[in-house]
Amino acid sequence: RRQRVLKGRSPEMVLRERLTAKPELANPLARPPDPEVLPRALQVIASAKEVSHPDS
Repeated sequence: RRQRVLKGRSPEMVLRERLTAKPELANPLARPPDPEVLPRALQVIASAKEVSHPDS
């Protein structure tokens, strides 16, 4: 759901506009997320849900 304060735009769109307007706001040490990490993380989560729990 889009936020009203963003006037229907996604947070990523607003961020890109602000960084284009003021490049000094960008953190030079920040790197974009690795797209290969998410599928592996989802596999780990799925396998963790399948673990049987001992009776207590």
